[in-house]
Amino acid sequence: MEWKERAVKRSRKLGLAVGAVLVACGLPLHGASAAPAEGESTTVVVQGDGSEKSGTSYAQCPAGTQLVGGGFLGGEPQAPVDTNAPSAARPGAWVTKAQYSYARAFALCDKESKPTSAVAGQTVTGDAVSYAQCPADKDLIGGGYNTNFGFNGFHQTSDTITANGPSAARSGAWAVKSSSGGETTAYALCRAR
Repeated sequence: MEWKERAVKRSRKLGLAVGAVLVACGLPLHGASAAPAEGESTTVVVQGDGSEKSGTSYAQCPAGTQLVGGGFLGGEPQAPVDTNAPSAARPGAWVTKAQYSYARAFALCDKESKPTSAVAGQTVTGDAVSYAQCPADKDLIGGGYNTNFGFNGFHQTSDTITANGPSAARSGAWAVKSSSGGETTAYALCRAR
């Protein structure tokens, strides 16, 4: 069996396993009932399409919901996910990409959340920290990153994201730092008050 076929089958199996875990934890995958019954969760998990090798996957929240978080499935030890963030280009979507590998985005969407938006921070190089700052009238509820890892001739890297979280130094900001010498950008997910 060809390598890509094995990777696609592995990705599908993992996607099904993640979906089963999410449902078992009480988080329905998109397609579940739109109106929560009393006492039911207001969140829905949306699974994006699996990417082609080095491609991008988007998980788009359905109408009537707001993006409140996200994540990914994919990448490999030597070809990690280099984008894992709320999308500034597609409001209400989570985006993920793995250079030289496959990835699938997941979005956590809330039916009762106030409006959310993604804010891109300044792109930095080297070991500098990128900060994505929410506007003063919005609260930081999450974030993510985009970076350009350095790869060798075998499409492998030892670069990593060394920081990815809320900033202790800047209130309302998401901070990201990479071990790579490439460009890194932080993304903040902000919610209206």
